[in-house]
Amino acid sequence: MTACVGNPGEDLEGPTLPEIPDGFVLVPSGAFFKSDGKAVITFKVYSDKQDVTADARIYKETSSGVERMESAEFRTTEVGSYTFFATYKGMTTDKIKISATAGDFPPLPEDAQPEKFNGFKHRVVATQFTGTGCGYCPNAISAISKFKESEHAGKMLFAAIHSYSSDDPMSNDDAFVLARRMSISSYPSIVLNLNSKNLLTSLNASAFYTQMVAGMEGFLREEARCGISASVSKNESSINLSAKVKVGESGSYHIAAWLLEDGIKASQANQTSVSMDLSTHNNALRSASATSAAAGVLLGDKETTEAGTEVEFHHEFSLRNVANIQKCHVLVIVSRKTDEYRNPIADNAIDCPVDASVAFEYE
Repeated sequence: MTACVGNPGEDLEGPTLPEIPDGFVLVPSGAFFKSDGKAVITFKVYSDKQDVTADARIYKETSSGVERMESAEFRTTEVGSYTFFATYKGMTTDKIKISATAGDFPPLPEDAQPEKFNGFKHRVVATQFTGTGCGYCPNAISAISKFKESEHAGKMLFAAIHSYSSDDPMSNDDAFVLARRMSISSYPSIVLNLNSKNLLTSLNASAFYTQMVAGMEGFLREEARCGISASVSKNESSINLSAKVKVGESGSYHIAAWLLEDGIKASQANQTSVSMDLSTHNNALRSASATSAAAGVLLGDKETTEAGTEVEFHHEFSLRNVANIQKCHVLVIVSRKTDEYRNPIADNAIDCPVDASVAFEYE
């Protein structure tokens, strides 16, 4: 389950409400909470910033229609996404969604410069489309290994999408969705910053490396419009992500989180001259946070996020495809819409290991 914006609804002594929007609105105390029957979401209804909750009616959508809420509080023991709206004097609010999850979300690290909304450390995302049955994929694997050992290490984050064939032990539905989304037709391929116009494909190891460096340097000439912090925790049934995004420039942003795993043992076909050990696979995509695996979801569920805004994001990953939870990490990517490209392009990203945190980083 995914939820955006807001604070956990677990503070029963009075959660902090977000800033009241203009117009007639239904405002929840949070957009995610734990489905333990104790955590509570409290609703307020405002008309031109006046609290009219006592006189308004709040409704919850159900599979058979809608039902009126008996109070302005909501608890549940059922994991899922819930939709609400309110009416008052002939007016109806926009619908809002609340997510109830089974997991506990970890606290975010402290921001060393809370007033700063620029100068974020900038990283590029390289999405590697590969497969254990792909005889020429070692060219890309070798180039990525060389990059990680070079002076450029840390400037680009990698995800391995095993979409070459379904008999690959690291293939999954999200991998195939990503390959279709990026219009991948040949292997190996590497896409930079989630945009298929930045496609490197069918190259030898040296050419892959050279073009990755050139592409990275081109992207890093521009400042990142946003910064990201995150914390990742685990329990017996899930890996849980808390993330926060600081937006430095107004625009339309999306956020996606990918669960990656390292150290997976599997034989690799090799029809190249690459002679390195190819039996250990890293950064393998295990799960994505949204059905639109590349772009993810709108940041804060808003078409436009204003500069100077902070937005929280939370996701609970299933362990269904995971072999070793200790070798997992989460890649968080924020993309933005531009006039140049039809689809969002990655603006910034961070990679956070399980049971660790990454604070906002500034240049």
